[in-house]
Amino acid sequence: MNRLALILAAALSLAPGCRANDPEPVEIRMIANMGVLISRGENRVMIDALFTDAYEGRFRIPVEADRLAMIEGSGEFPRGTLMLFTHSHGDHFDADLVRMATGQQGGGRIIGPADVLAMHANGDPEAQTEPVGGTFTAAQRQRYGFDLDSRPMFHMNGIDNLTYAVSFGEITLLHLGDTNPDEADLSVWDDTDIDVVMYPIWWDQSERGQAKLNGDWADAIHIALHIPASVSREDAVAHFGEGHVLVDAGERITINAEER
Repeated sequence: MNRLALILAAALSLAPGCRANDPEPVEIRMIANMGVLISRGENRVMIDALFTDAYEGRFRIPVEADRLAMIEGSGEFPRGTLMLFTHSHGDHFDADLVRMATGQQGGGRIIGPADVLAMHANGDPEAQTEPVGGTFTAAQRQRYGFDLDSRPMFHMNGIDNLTYAVSFGEITLLHLGDTNPDEADLSVWDDTDIDVVMYPIWWDQSERGQAKLNGDWADAIHIALHIPASVSREDAVAHFGEGHVLVDAGERITINAEER
């Protein structure tokens, strides 16, 4: 893992003992469900963040203040923040809201599988999307301040599910979207050193998923997402441990990395 020392703290600021000349921390900020904001300094990216479908109350949705800020490009979600979407389900992506956001912000762009981009474009060939095939180009890395790789992993028949490895310098974070560990090819990311893996809660209920998390990704920080609305934060933390689960809007995990 690039000889990193990774220190977790669920906090709003730098972890205690962090020196002024240490690299800036990477922060993962909960939005809702699988939706997160990942940032390092002024560079940031949203994944599965803008949606409104709670699937009849089964899942949490973004709070109104976050939803409005994402559309307006304000607060913690400034104009031009790249939006990634893993797949087209309504508890991850809302085409109307995303069109509203990219249209209102002008420079806002999205990345997602083909059906997500088609829904977002809604027949408009000038829709604000960002092409991605494998890793970012040098121009994209310079524009956004991080590197990105996207690879498909199976969720369910008829739905394309992209997974994303976001690299802020020496820290690489993997977001698995709604990958089904019992049917997906789990070797997809074997050529990549993963420091943080964000996975949907059903990986905890899968022998194959647990074997991957505790095998190839044993040294990575595990963060469970997609916690049902019926499960409280207290219960989730009791099961997964503090710093290994994100539930409530605004909750954060800060990761400090110091090369030795």
